[in-house]
Amino acid sequence: MIYLWWLIFAIILGLIFISGEKVSVLGEKLALRIGITEGLIGVTLISAITSFPELFTGISAVSIVKDHNMMFGEILGSCIFNLTIVSLMSLMFKRVNLFKVISERFRITSFLSGVLFLIVAFFLKVRLPSLFFIGIPSLIIIGLYFIILKIIYDKEFKPKREEEKTDDNLSAIVVKFSFFSLIIIGTGLYLPILAKKIAVEMNWSSTFMGMLFIAIVTSMPELIVSFAAAKRGLYGIAVGNIFGSIIFNILIIAIIDFVYIKGTIWQVESWANFWTAIVVAVISFIAVLSGKFAKNRFMNIILSLLIVAAYVSVLFLSFKL
Repeated sequence: MIYLWWLIFAIILGLIFISGEKVSVLGEKLALRIGITEGLIGVTLISAITSFPELFTGISAVSIVKDHNMMFGEILGSCIFNLTIVSLMSLMFKRVNLFKVISERFRITSFLSGVLFLIVAFFLKVRLPSLFFIGIPSLIIIGLYFIILKIIYDKEFKPKREEEKTDDNLSAIVVKFSFFSLIIIGTGLYLPILAKKIAVEMNWSSTFMGMLFIAIVTSMPELIVSFAAAKRGLYGIAVGNIFGSIIFNILIIAIIDFVYIKGTIWQVESWANFWTAIVVAVISFIAVLSGKFAKNRFMNIILSLLIVAAYVSVLFLSFKL
């Protein structure tokens, strides 16, 4: 039976791969059609679409599988894997310094991401009261999310000139974009149930399972969209999708808290989730100034490998803690 579960897992991965590539192309056309900046489309719309698997796998994890540690592990693991995507792109795309793109065009976004994850780490270990079944941390996070969006729009993404537009049919773009987005959402819904079966069979902890398999698979849309955008020279979409996704993932935690009516989801014990949030915050802060000390190919490789090492270290912690 375990082989069948792995086969289904592979099929889901393939569907997300195909749909994610389509969403990246259609997302670019949509941005051109409605005339907004590529950085903004990456941080908002595309990042939200590619993050839908995290939302539904998180809801399934707490409602069906009833495992809060898996939910936090999946979402926080997805965040650090998303940052690892930046390092992978930096290694593959030699013609552009992506760390310079971050420090020049996404400095505030990266810094605020780091602040947000420090706050999440605090909430994971300091128990705040609940308002009925909703944790106070969730209410705070929702407010912070919209404050952060307003700040980064005003400081980094407000259009300074009229954007180039395309004559592609808007209705056709929206229909196709919605179709492939629904495939991503649908496949993501089943992932935590399948992951729990595999985790039990393989004798892995639920937190480790969330951070490894679920986090990677649900991050496939981010990976594919960002790579597709970078190949087309749309580095704003590529990087914006990554940072937009990790910010949106934290909003997802708050949304799940509203959906789960049996109590707040913030009552978790795993130290692995706490340290993952800290590591994501540190990487985000480093990214703010990364372009200043990663000015050549050698330093790009060193920084990229350090991020990959941080991801591997978090996986190790999730397995041990």
